[in-house]
Amino acid sequence: TPAYTLNPGDCVFARKGSVIASSRDRQESFCELLVFLPDDFIRSVIHRHRLPAATDVSSKSDTIIPVSPDDSLKLYFHSLLAYLHQPEPPSETLIRLKLEELIVHIVSGNNFIPVKNYFAELSIATKPSIRDIMEENFVRNLSLEEYARLCARSLPGFKEEFKQVFNTSPGKW
Repeated sequence: TPAYTLNPGDCVFARKGSVIASSRDRQESFCELLVFLPDDFIRSVIHRHRLPAATDVSSKSDTIIPVSPDDSLKLYFHSLLAYLHQPEPPSETLIRLKLEELIVHIVSGNNFIPVKNYFAELSIATKPSIRDIMEENFVRNLSLEEYARLCARSLPGFKEEFKQVFNTSPGKW
């Protein structure tokens, strides 16, 4: 797997499924801000606000996408930090609005095309993610037919796509 070196002020978008680990050689202090956006949340914001579609949803990008933050994005991150440094945690509603702001900023502008394309790819997906459904429901004692129905697929289609996603059969998984 490729390794990325991030310097102060760098910003990246890590696609779902990326493994994020950090190691530092120096003992100096630093601040790292990680924002997690579930696919369903991204999709719902794009649909609710009727945001414009991206130009190329067929292009596949790396799992880690470097982002050159513009002034607005830098101010956005500082505003998030300001809320997180308060004695009381911000309300869930406020956090939700701030995350929506981030998605709207990325999709509405032309500075973040690879991330915008990834978001557009998510927004046109019509079937739920097999990975998401299985990871959320694997502890439930369901039959393969029930898992296929949860994933909005036929049993043969479920088995085939499951093998593509997890590199093993549902039974072995």
